[in-house]
Amino acid sequence: MHDNVSLVASWYNVRYAISTWLGQRADSDDLVFIFFSSHGGGCDTLGNMCWGREDYDGDEPLKDYWNGTAFVGVDECVCLQIHQMHMEPWEYEEEDFEKYWDDELSEDLLNVSYARLVCAFATCKTENSTSAPSCFGGGFWSDLSAQNRIIIASCREKENSVCLPTGSNYTDYWGVVWYQSLGCFSKPFLDCLSPFSQEFMEADVNQDGIVSMKEAFDYGLSNDPYYPEDEHPILEDTPNELLSDGALSWLTCLDGWSQPSMIPPDISDDGYVNGKDAVLLGISFGTGNGEQQYNPDADINKDDFINAEDAVILGNNFGEGLDDSQRTMKLDNPPKTEYSTMLKVQPNENTFYTTNTDVGDTFNVSIIVENVSSLYGWEMTLEWNHDLINCTGEIVNYDFWAYYSGPWVANPIENSIGRYHQSLTAREPVQSFNGTTWLVNLTFQIIQAPPEGGTLSTGLAITATIGADYCLFDASSSEISHDFINGHYSYISPRYMRGDLHSVNGLQAYKLDANQSDISRVSSVTDYACNTVYWGVRVWKRSAEGVETEITSGTPVAQVNRSVDNSLLDQTNVHVPRRMAKDNCIFQMGHNNLQQPHRKLYPNI
Repeated sequence: MHDNVSLVASWYNVRYAISTWLGQRADSDDLVFIFFSSHGGGCDTLGNMCWGREDYDGDEPLKDYWNGTAFVGVDECVCLQIHQMHMEPWEYEEEDFEKYWDDELSEDLLNVSYARLVCAFATCKTENSTSAPSCFGGGFWSDLSAQNRIIIASCREKENSVCLPTGSNYTDYWGVVWYQSLGCFSKPFLDCLSPFSQEFMEADVNQDGIVSMKEAFDYGLSNDPYYPEDEHPILEDTPNELLSDGALSWLTCLDGWSQPSMIPPDISDDGYVNGKDAVLLGISFGTGNGEQQYNPDADINKDDFINAEDAVILGNNFGEGLDDSQRTMKLDNPPKTEYSTMLKVQPNENTFYTTNTDVGDTFNVSIIVENVSSLYGWEMTLEWNHDLINCTGEIVNYDFWAYYSGPWVANPIENSIGRYHQSLTAREPVQSFNGTTWLVNLTFQIIQAPPEGGTLSTGLAITATIGADYCLFDASSSEISHDFINGHYSYISPRYMRGDLHSVNGLQAYKLDANQSDISRVSSVTDYACNTVYWGVRVWKRSAEGVETEITSGTPVAQVNRSVDNSLLDQTNVHVPRRMAKDNCIFQMGHNNLQQPHRKLYPNI
């Protein structure tokens, strides 16, 4: 151990220990663990600067701190105690610390090689055996988050970690509990507890003799009496190409000789925690060791009984596993194949016009499963452009199974990215479902208006989730093949068929524009045989060379009709398909097979 590592934790010595001492010793196959134990600085929820500083390099989001002219970002710090060693925690002032800033730690870590890095901002034990709040530690994750890194903190970015005085000592509840379960197996990096301690056994939920970072974090969380009212510990390990949220932490521990090989709730052992695993738990729910339906892999906590405790562990880790980033299932209305089972958005087309629909209005869609056999569970996502619409509510159908588990996703609506993710599975002794039913109803709100004369649109695309190609499962957790029929949303500012003329692509025709004109054209017919007369529109695209290609397949669209003695004004809408660049659309309107057409030109936009 170098002298600068074992000396007082001053700003200089800590930076030297990480960037130089550790940087010269760690290599690309090491697991590096850095544990900070001190006060912290940042900005609180009321917008008060608390030993933090204004962000000077623009890498921090606004934190509601008003510097007198604007809201600005705030850098967080670890406060390194080097003065007045024997003061009580509440007696320390800001000048009694040197500050190690988040930007400095981020810079120093660039000198360190590793296979995986764990940075923990947890306990607050000081050199005089007292403790104090580990404040604002959650603010470090945005600066440190990167590939193969796990960031753990005892509180959020703008929170204080709750402490409780016990005589002359303070206890950071979450930090101490987490430290105990972690320290049991972290002798290479911490002065840890025995791996045979009670805390170790309790934290090891799958009883594999290893306490992973995720198990240690969950154990600390479950034993924190101030969560969730007063503090919210965080674990962040998301920016990984092959692993999704939480998976890296499940597969990482500080025991260099043995590392976890699977995520415990992954009952099917395929690398994912999803609806398949929920089906396997459901089919053996309520059974004990020795019974026919008992599945030892579904007994996640290894207590010889499959019950709600296992379901809770599964639910807390639902969605973890390998990230199938190459999925190509996100097709907009893919063609039907030989599959008879359908999973579809209904209604398929959701088209609205500014003439009768406003921003803030809502519409509903249903996810329908059609002609399915042996359905025992489902999991799916629905994705859309979050700039155009928001999902404001879900209603899950619980009625087609007598017993069920879930819904498994606690916060299924993510409007910030435009995604809905949910799963529901059956549970013994229920029978599988056969037939057609709705799975979920969703309400959407329109949040953006189209430009004048324009259109805003997005797909409503159903996709399978990680670890699956399809969204439906039978009682053995096998996927039920099906087709996807996705939905579509459009919000249109109409164009009107005006009476004035212009010329585009060599054709002189009447304008189609966002505004109506005072000039009108009339298409009328007198039919003495008392027949019903039909008016309709056919549409062509006309290229710059003057070549016209019909895009209405020879059939008039937007039809209206009139019978005898009926001369009322009527209107209808035409939703024009997307066109090739430099082409323009020609609307030809007439009656009875367009024998008396009036040609209108739709300029390319």
